[in-house]
Amino acid sequence: MLNEPLFSQMTLAGKRAKALEIFRSYGKPMLPISLMSECQDDFKLCSLLAYLFTAEYFNGYPEAIHDKADIARVLFPEQVFPLPMQIWLPVRYCGGNMVFGRVFSVNICAFSSPDSIIGFKDNDSSAPYGEVRVLKGMKFIGNSGPWALYKLDVASTDDMTAMFYTNHEKNFTIEIAHFPHDDKPRVLFSWEDC
Repeated sequence: MLNEPLFSQMTLAGKRAKALEIFRSYGKPMLPISLMSECQDDFKLCSLLAYLFTAEYFNGYPEAIHDKADIARVLFPEQVFPLPMQIWLPVRYCGGNMVFGRVFSVNICAFSSPDSIIGFKDNDSSAPYGEVRVLKGMKFIGNSGPWALYKLDVASTDDMTAMFYTNHEKNFTIEIAHFPHDDKPRVLFSWEDC
């Protein structure tokens, strides 16, 4: 243990491997108090780990290794979704209302590649692909079925977050997903407003 590097000293590949190791062993024998403490307060590692839990939470993989209620307690402690959430989550709702619309943030640190593809889907919109206005950190690259696709762009942000605005007021259903190059899309945020 004394010769092991601090998590903050690890390379990106090391942090990816460590996030997977923590994810697979998480909850044995008990859940830690917070992801940040589990990650020695390393924001990148915590973000990578939060990505794994969020993907499992929203996608319900058949090989899921954690209870969904336990994941919810870790990802959304003492909060009512979708109200303000932890900044290390891959996607979070930042605020808005029926007059202004909705603002969302994408944590670029949660992705293995800083130019990952993010998809936005509006299940209830009569406008194709919904109405999305990029504020920073990503660029529109096209559509795939019902998804509007955006590539993360670290050159257009000053804090490793991408932000976008939608004009949703009420009664909407939206999804935000990651489109990894080697797998099917993984939903990272879903919100149904009734």
